[in-house]
Amino acid sequence: MRRPMLATLAVLSMLVSATPIAAAQTVPDQAVERTRVIVELDPAGPASRAFSADVVARFGGRRSFVFEHAVSGFVAELPNAAIQALQRNPNVVRITPDRVVVQLDEQDVPTGWDRIEADLAPPAPTGGVCQQGETCTDVDIAVLDTGVNAHPDLNVVQRTDCSGIIFPGTGSCIDDSGFDGNSHGTHVAGTAAAFDNDVGVVGIAPGARIHSVKVLGDSGTGFLGGIIAGVDWVTGKADVIDVVNMSLSGEFADPTFD
Repeated sequence: MRRPMLATLAVLSMLVSATPIAAAQTVPDQAVERTRVIVELDPAGPASRAFSADVVARFGGRRSFVFEHAVSGFVAELPNAAIQALQRNPNVVRITPDRVVVQLDEQDVPTGWDRIEADLAPPAPTGGVCQQGETCTDVDIAVLDTGVNAHPDLNVVQRTDCSGIIFPGTGSCIDDSGFDGNSHGTHVAGTAAAFDNDVGVVGIAPGARIHSVKVLGDSGTGFLGGIIAGVDWVTGKADVIDVVNMSLSGEFADPTFD
């Protein structure tokens, strides 16, 4: 079993004004072949949401996610004319294809507890009695994975769906959504934070508050843009979330994701 990667995130403040792209003739959406791309914008330039809405309004296509915290940009299915116009736009840093490239790290039973000497660590600070009636570790953990299902051994306090399997249309992750049809994300959450209650496993931080961020579909794969959207969602809540776990792997390289 590979140990999960943990990283703290800081909020990037971006106060920018919306600037339309160069004028272009509107093309009927249904008549044009489109490519799904990740568009990274200059954080000192136009606001991502207004800029991306203007692109779709002028050229057609469909917008998926808008990035506003970890990086400035958006994911969209766009016709070639739009992509060519964006490549000439000084507000665009780069355009890369959005691909299904990420897969799950295979895991077995949570042997990592002993491996990281969690049994020798001092008791973690607790936040009193949580909603399950258990004494909980006072920490907030975001699990970017296949989602985390409701479970009597977990303290799931929030969930959102950034998987992008279906275009959200609003440019945002879908809050209060994200069923785990794979079980990997729920398993990871248990390794991180299952209650210390003599039932099943005990987590590294028992009873910690879990924020479920679904970035992968039930097959265990997902779009790169959806994972960036999940990181962006977490970064926007960096005043609440302390740790993010991404037990993901894949052979790919993308500067916007980096």
